[in-house]
Amino acid sequence: MDIDPAEGGKRTLKVDLHTHIIPKNLPDLKKKYGYGGFVNLEHEHNGKTKMMVDGKFFREVDPNCYSTEERIKECNTTGVDVQVLSTIPVMFRYIFSQYPFFF
Repeated sequence: MDIDPAEGGKRTLKVDLHTHIIPKNLPDLKKKYGYGGFVNLEHEHNGKTKMMVDGKFFREVDPNCYSTEERIKECNTTGVDVQVLSTIPVMFRYIFSQYPFFF
């Protein structure tokens, strides 16, 4: 918590309201459900992770998307007390098997 002089020196809670997460390891959902469009992760030696969909590069994410330790370290560095976590939007894709993933 930060000390806020405008509040008479009271401590204020610093909340990160827009934080995305993803599990470090994902199951092979294409194999499980019989259709594509799901995200798979390819962890690189440089610490980056590629999000792949049906073998195509979608985007790259940093370890703070799946590493609790990294996330806590960043919160401590930036003074964030609480994060509101939500999944990366592409992960909601599983309910739309009849729609193509890429536009």
